[in-house]
Amino acid sequence: MHPGGAAPPSGHAGATGYAAPIDPRDVRGSIRRSVTEVVERRSLAGAADAPYVAALAEWGRAVIEQRGGPLERSVRSIMSRLPLILFAIDEQGRFTLSFGGALDRLGLRDDEVVGLPVTLFGPDAEHHLRRALRGEPSLFEARGRVGTEPWVLEVTVVPVPGQGIVAIAVDVTGRRQAEEVAAERARQADEALADLRGSEERFRLLATNVPVGIFQVDADGRFTYANPALAQILGRGIDEIVGREWLSFVHPDDLGRANQLIEAGPEPGQPVVFEHRALRADGTYRWVRSRAGVMFDGEGNPVGAVGSAVDVTEALAAAEQLREREERTRAILESAAEGIITMDGDGVVVEFNAAAERIFGYDSSEAIGMPGTELVAEDRRVGLRRQYEERLRDGPTAQGVREETLARRKDGSLVPVEVTVAPVPTSRGTLYTAVVHDISERRAFEQQLEHQATHDALTGLPNRALLMAELEAALSRANRRRSSVGVLFVQIDRLKLVTDTLGHRAGDQLVVETARRLEEVVGDAGIVTRFGSDQFVVLCDDLDDVAEAVEYATKILDVVDQPYRVGHEEAFLTATIGIAFAVLGLSTAETMLSNADVAMFRAKERGTQRYEVFDADMRSWIDARRKLEIALRHGLERGEFELYYQPIVSIGGRRVVGLEALARWNHPLLGLLPPSEFISVAEESGLIVPLGEVLLEQACQRLAGWQRTRPELFVSVNLSGRQLARAELVGEVRAALDRAGAPPDRLHLEITETVLLRDVEAAVRRLGSLRDTGVGLCLDDFGTGYSSLTYLTRFPIDTIKVDRSFVSQLGAATRDSTVVTMIVGMAHTLQLDVIAEGVETEAHLRALEDLDCPMAQGYLFAKPMPAAAVEDLL
Repeated sequence: MHPGGAAPPSGHAGATGYAAPIDPRDVRGSIRRSVTEVVERRSLAGAADAPYVAALAEWGRAVIEQRGGPLERSVRSIMSRLPLILFAIDEQGRFTLSFGGALDRLGLRDDEVVGLPVTLFGPDAEHHLRRALRGEPSLFEARGRVGTEPWVLEVTVVPVPGQGIVAIAVDVTGRRQAEEVAAERARQADEALADLRGSEERFRLLATNVPVGIFQVDADGRFTYANPALAQILGRGIDEIVGREWLSFVHPDDLGRANQLIEAGPEPGQPVVFEHRALRADGTYRWVRSRAGVMFDGEGNPVGAVGSAVDVTEALAAAEQLREREERTRAILESAAEGIITMDGDGVVVEFNAAAERIFGYDSSEAIGMPGTELVAEDRRVGLRRQYEERLRDGPTAQGVREETLARRKDGSLVPVEVTVAPVPTSRGTLYTAVVHDISERRAFEQQLEHQATHDALTGLPNRALLMAELEAALSRANRRRSSVGVLFVQIDRLKLVTDTLGHRAGDQLVVETARRLEEVVGDAGIVTRFGSDQFVVLCDDLDDVAEAVEYATKILDVVDQPYRVGHEEAFLTATIGIAFAVLGLSTAETMLSNADVAMFRAKERGTQRYEVFDADMRSWIDARRKLEIALRHGLERGEFELYYQPIVSIGGRRVVGLEALARWNHPLLGLLPPSEFISVAEESGLIVPLGEVLLEQACQRLAGWQRTRPELFVSVNLSGRQLARAELVGEVRAALDRAGAPPDRLHLEITETVLLRDVEAAVRRLGSLRDTGVGLCLDDFGTGYSSLTYLTRFPIDTIKVDRSFVSQLGAATRDSTVVTMIVGMAHTLQLDVIAEGVETEAHLRALEDLDCPMAQGYLFAKPMPAAAVEDLL
């Protein structure tokens, strides 16, 4: 239908005109009707409505042709009251005419529009204008803005042959704004709906896949929703859960707490948390922690709840294991022998175990909160803290720090401890754990070991090891001070004799008492050390000359010579001292001790109860003894030793009854040497043993030869202490007799009294074994040693020899002559033979004859002679 209601012209509108032009008389009415229809419709039919377009073109041509006439005024009047605008546009695209009620929307008057380009409707207007010029009507929407107010026009352009273009613009601003508002609201509604649908989908996915049970219950406590995770926790299908009361899944032992929770009622805004055991379909239980939010209606009444449930069975088991582990750890910590202290990053004590309480004397309540440095000796705090900071600066990954230091107890006393501090990373930051070990006993033991290693166990004096260190230090100080050092090597004589007589405990008492006496003599001026069983070394520091060392030696000799009290007995000792004086810058500890030992040995060679100061001659003497030892060895190899024999005469018959074999050395350079020149060296070097074997063999061979003419003759051979100490001696004596074919009873073995008393028990056993071979045993030099009737009765002795020092006094009113009388009388009483040595005068012989002494030997009868001379004598 035609938009105006009248029948449209027949034919089709084209670029050349219209088939049936409208009567101008009907234009006004047609326009009025068309415009009314347009307003009512709020839009034009569009460019596709050909009749309508043709009508618009005709109306436009009529209006243009009637410009200024009544028709224009009528149209203007009508359109001024309508939201329309009529435009005429020339072929150059400029407005030639405009009027209508919508011009105000553009903010322009009619005359202001004329002459403006069609781009007033926007850049796309030229495109639609060109289409219209080609005879193609076009519909488009033009938009613009006056100030901040937008406008929207719906424009239809149609060609008017010969007149250009007519454009009808309808103001659709309000409609478009309403449409846009409606569209925005629809968009927002769509977005909200999409969000809601997305939220529901997300919730569905979350509830389905989350490993946490999700549920909803109504006001009666029945499940209205359960997700798969809750079904897994309960070991049931979702359809088995929904519709049932949640209490039906609670362990009977937990129902009481559940009912208390229900009776207490929920508090608005506060979640309900309940931990209980949940019953599973298979009859087992799982621990579940539920958390629910209660829903209320408008009047505040609960209408249900939604919440979550988590299976905490493993977590509770782990927590229980952790608790048990912590309890075990706590028990271990509390029962540990080591103190265990934990400190925070600021060094403040946060844990303090029972052992730490014992070590430091603090209760844990007192220690916790105090700085850890308060537990360390004040003078150690800064250094210890600096060490910890330096060695722990790498942070929690650093290795622990172990130190030995002094701990400070509550009472202020100090105790040595070993502390190991290690960093322990925690959620609260790095803590520091200190393991404290009380090393008091270890320190005491170490000190004891050190003391034992450097001190004599019996006397407590420094031993040889400490002496060497102290002597080196003393020599170093002496070199700096330009002073000197003296060493006194003290040999205690007769100590073994007293020990064998009164026992080892008595001997120990004598050693301790001797040490005390030496310390009293030396005082602070030196150090007394025990060097051997019966030897002491005194180190005198900072001496000016050797006279000071000699003064100490004299005092030592005096105090050692004083009687010793051992129980109810008295004992007497003597000392022999060697003194070495340091040569500035040249002496060493080894040299000093060696020199003092040499001096002591030289003093002992010259007697007892004396001292000797080392000098260069002594070193020469020692060197000579060393060379003599070498010569002894070679002499034994070359057979340079032989026996000389001194006759033993029967006093009553003046007849030779025996011979004492005495060693002689045919030295290739020095000639014939007596025993006094080499026996002491042989004893020291141990060469006395092979020498004794050689001489025993010679003596047995000579004895066997003389037995053929003088069967009553005996030969005496001297035994040294080293020989007697050897278990092989008995076999060697028997073998020598067998090889020679000599009678055992004609061989006499002589042993000095001092040799026997070195080890009485061993001597008794050895002499008994020798006696069993049949040989005779003779005690030489009787009276010069620690003579004892008890010993004499214990030893299997056949003969005693009176020492020449007593015999030489016979005939004079002296004590020594009285001793000889006593010895001879005692021998007769014990049924022992007696031989007097050193008989040199007839007076000696007459005195012995008066004492009824049976035998004698000495220069009065003959000097020692070689075997060939003995044969002549016999």
